[in-house]
Amino acid sequence: MLTGLIALTVAAAAPLAPPPPKAPPAATPRGVAAMKALGMSDAGIAVLRRQGAPDPDARALNAKRQTLRAKLAETAGATPFDLEGFTALLRESSTLEASVRTRNEERIVATLKALPEADRPIFARAVFGPPPAPAAAPAPAPRP
Repeated sequence: MLTGLIALTVAAAAPLAPPPPKAPPAATPRGVAAMKALGMSDAGIAVLRRQGAPDPDARALNAKRQTLRAKLAETAGATPFDLEGFTALLRESSTLEASVRTRNEERIVATLKALPEADRPIFARAVFGPPPAPAAAPAPAPRP
């Protein structure tokens, strides 16, 4: 039980959600070179340039995230503790984070659909990284 409480405390101290994955900056000369090095075609780079505009609502969404985090921190430190208020803020935060994730995923899917078929896996690996390497097997314990 104590372990669960510590995990909740650490989770509460951490940001509510990791930052969303970002598309590689193909609009810059350095980004173009990086995408070419990964094997992206000129047509694929042109698509990334067109699709790479920042989300126009990103600032407003980030401001709302920060406001919710501040309200959660304030409610968490209030005496007496308002369980109903805290619960409502958590639900609102969860809904907002789900909305942000959905927006990001929709942008990634739109970009993937617009890319030439051969460039799709290159873009996906650039955004999400290469697959994790298999874990090494632990060395056998020495015999006494």
